[in-house]
Amino acid sequence: DVQSVETTEGFSAWPVPFTDVLNIEYDFEFTADATIEIYDFKGQFLRAYEADGVTKGDVTTIQVDFALRSNQVYIVNVTANGNRYSKTVISGKGK
Repeated sequence: DVQSVETTEGFSAWPVPFTDVLNIEYDFEFTADATIEIYDFKGQFLRAYEADGVTKGDVTTIQVDFALRSNQVYIVNVTANGNRYSKTVISGKGK
């Protein structure tokens, strides 16, 4: 079961497309508290999650608890140690 991982500097997110769970794996060379923010494609803020003391290789699993639309683009921002990283992810079909 191979899943694609979308990766850019700062973090990667999988599975893409996602439905009920989204994993965030950190790829920065420091340890810090992180804030994960989810926005819809129009920039509407949906939800924030906190992760304490994370570093490269750590994974935060988010249980998606906001209203999710199928086949939509979402923006994930991760802020840690004064750095902000951003990427887009796509939702899959609902159950």
